[in-house]
Amino acid sequence: MIINIIICFIGLYGLFYGGEKLVTGSVSTASSFNVNPLFIAITIIALGTSFPELVVSINAVLDQSPGIAWGNVVGSNISNILLVLGLASLITPLFLKKEKSTANIFWLFFSAILFFLICIGLKKISFLIGLSFILILVIIICHLIYISKVEKKSKQSINIKNNLSIRKSFFIIISGIMILIISAELVVNSSVKIASIFGVNETFIGLTVIAIGTSLPEIAASIVAVKKGHSEVVIGNVIGSNIFNTLGIIGASAIFSVNGQFIVPKFFLIFDIPIMLISTLLFCLLIYYNGKISRSFGIIFIMSYFLYIFLNLKLA
Repeated sequence: MIINIIICFIGLYGLFYGGEKLVTGSVSTASSFNVNPLFIAITIIALGTSFPELVVSINAVLDQSPGIAWGNVVGSNISNILLVLGLASLITPLFLKKEKSTANIFWLFFSAILFFLICIGLKKISFLIGLSFILILVIIICHLIYISKVEKKSKQSINIKNNLSIRKSFFIIISGIMILIISAELVVNSSVKIASIFGVNETFIGLTVIAIGTSLPEIAASIVAVKKGHSEVVIGNVIGSNIFNTLGIIGASAIFSVNGQFIVPKFFLIFDIPIMLISTLLFCLLIYYNGKISRSFGIIFIMSYFLYIFLNLKLA
């Protein structure tokens, strides 16, 4: 128990150190290519910080523990919105201009609705649907790349003082992602061992311990970004991570599932997936119409998250 706690704290330190490197390198890269940091957050940072979820979910499916994979993805999406954004907004309110959020919010909204309808309607993700999810993810990334090029031509990108070369910026990004992945692995493994001592079931571990653990890179990167004054990086990271989780990780999990049948746990259909959809839609509406997440909303987000965890523990 003591050894696992020590490992957990070492992992937590590594998460914030890696998060600082990732944000620094990513913002520097955005400056070097003269693109908006929001685009870097939705693509590079989001894919990097979501990598732990991908590894955990595929391993869970290969080990024939689909409950962990479902709990990991759905729980991570909920914690990204309610916990990550909530904690970041407590430090300082998060802002994102409407003209920079329309396409991003649309794709997040679209992926959440698509995921919800297929889960409720079919109650499983087949191999072909999983493949389709990944194809849609590729289309979304291509569209965002196109938008970034249009913004660059119209000179709508943000100019940031940059003292790093492109090569050094990429090296810092890669090293930051690697530190985050290793640190998240340390935290998750030690947390699962600690939780198992108390006899917590597989699905609940996936929804809470592993979901929060694999969201730690997003939390670390978001706190670092907001302290550096890049709130658009925080919001972009969450948008990109949730899209990647919903389409990329669920799609990959379905592809690697036994007999190509990634069956949705019954309890998820009536509780967790609707909660994920509601939190996603509320976030989309808040950003689209309000353009910011204030400290008051941050407190509401955090309280809602712990209420969700409490209800999950009671209903599980």
